[in-house]
Amino acid sequence: MSKKKDNFLLDKNLDYNPYLPRDKDFFDVNKARLEIDFKKNKAKPVFSVVIPTYNRKNNLKNVLDKFFKQDYPKSKYEIIVIDDGSKDNTLTMVKKLKPICNFKYFYWPRKKIPLKKEFRNLGKFYNRVGPARNIGIDNSKGKIILFNDSDILVEKDCLKRHEEYHKKYPNIVVRGFRIFLPGFKPEKPKYEKKLHCRIYDLSKEGWHRIATPNLSIKKKYLEKVGGFSRDFVFWGFEDTDLGYRLSRNLKLKFIWDENIKVYHLEHLKESGGKFNQFLSFRKGASIMYNKYLDKEIISIFTDAARRRFKKQYADFIN
Repeated sequence: MSKKKDNFLLDKNLDYNPYLPRDKDFFDVNKARLEIDFKKNKAKPVFSVVIPTYNRKNNLKNVLDKFFKQDYPKSKYEIIVIDDGSKDNTLTMVKKLKPICNFKYFYWPRKKIPLKKEFRNLGKFYNRVGPARNIGIDNSKGKIILFNDSDILVEKDCLKRHEEYHKKYPNIVVRGFRIFLPGFKPEKPKYEKKLHCRIYDLSKEGWHRIATPNLSIKKKYLEKVGGFSRDFVFWGFEDTDLGYRLSRNLKLKFIWDENIKVYHLEHLKESGGKFNQFLSFRKGASIMYNKYLDKEIISIFTDAARRRFKKQYADFIN
C-alpha cells in the first residue's frame, strides 16, 4: 500500500478541531428546559432510556410507542427525551402522548448558526447529539443508561434482553443489532453485515464498534469518562470517541447481539450525499487522531473507509 493510502485520514494541517462553532452558548446545556416531567412510579428505575431528537417528530412518535409497549415492568424504566431545538412542533406531538412509565422531555433551544462555506460538504447543520445525551445522563435516575436514537424502533423484549447481559456481566456494554428498513416496511429488512455474536474485551478490541442507535451501559462508567465529547459537530464519531475512552480507562466487556433486533427508520442524511458522508467520516477520524495521537485510529478507519466508501475512497486517493 502506498504511503498516501496509509495516511489518507491523517490531516497534518488539522488544527485541533477547527470546526467547533465559536459561539459558546451553542453548547450551554444549562439552557435546556424541562417541559414535561411525568411521574407515575416512585421506585428508582433500573433503566433510563435516553433519546436525543432533532426535527424527527413522526419517527419519534413511533419510537416512543415501542418503548411504552415494552414487555418489562413499567416501574423499572424511565424515558428521557432531549429535543435539540426542533422546529417541527415535536413538543406539541409529545404532549398528546400518554406515557405509561416515568417520562421527561427537555427542550434545548439552539441559535441558528449558518455553516461556513468550507464546511458545507460535511453536513447540513451543526450537530449537538453528544452533549444532548449528556443532558439525559445528568438527569437520569437509572443504574443503566440505554441510548436509543429517535429513528430506531425496538422490539418489546429490548429492555429485558439488555438486562440479561447486565445481570450476567457487571462490566458490560451492550449494543443492539440494527436492521435498516425501507420506509416503514419491516417485512423487508436490509441487514447490516453480520459479525459473530461474541463477548469482546474492550481494552483489546471492538471499541470502534461502539455505536449509540441502541446501546446500554452502566451510568457509573459514563460518569467516569465524562460522558460524550462535544468535539464532533458533524455526522458520526461522538459515539466512537466514547468507545475509545471507555476502552482505555476501564476494564469493560462488549457484546453486539444480533438477537436484540432494532429497526432503523429511513430519513434524510444529515451529512448529505455519500461523498459528503465520506468527507465527514474522514474529518471525524482526523479529529480523533489529533486528540489521542494513536495510530491505531488511523489504521482502523482507513480500512473502514475503504470498505464502506469504496468509490469515494478510490476517487479521493487517485
